[in-house]
Amino acid sequence: MLKILVPVDGSDYSRRALAEAIKIAGWTDAHLILLHVRTEYVTLVEETVIDYRLHNSKETEIMSRQLLEDMVANLTEEEKGNIDRISEAGKMAKLSLTGEVADTITEYIDKEKIDYVVIGSQGINAGKLRSVFVGSVTRKVLSHAHCPVLVVK
Repeated sequence: MLKILVPVDGSDYSRRALAEAIKIAGWTDAHLILLHVRTEYVTLVEETVIDYRLHNSKETEIMSRQLLEDMVANLTEEEKGNIDRISEAGKMAKLSLTGEVADTITEYIDKEKIDYVVIGSQGINAGKLRSVFVGSVTRKVLSHAHCPVLVVK
């Protein structure tokens, strides 16, 4: 079965990537995997700073899982209907892992033999030049993934 990985971070870019991945999964009857990676350093998630000392704590795991739930909750009604069908068929997973974001994503791609990645062109911590450059995580995933990667603006 085709496995589609969607790394998400709460940004508009990752929400649009998730919407595209839902379409593709619907067309191909693929298994859809949403992945949020908790970092080992200070980061910004939905305007809340997560202290690096808490990166492995239950609190940040809960925040990460809430981010995954919020990503689905913020979809359009049509997208929610499609993801509900995928989920009801047992073809959806939501995962939260800890580590350096790009490395964790590419390691997961290799370990789980992911067939296709759909990722936002920028993340939640994108700089001022976001319209000009592809983000550093996306760039690393593009260069290290063994499978096709769809980058969504």
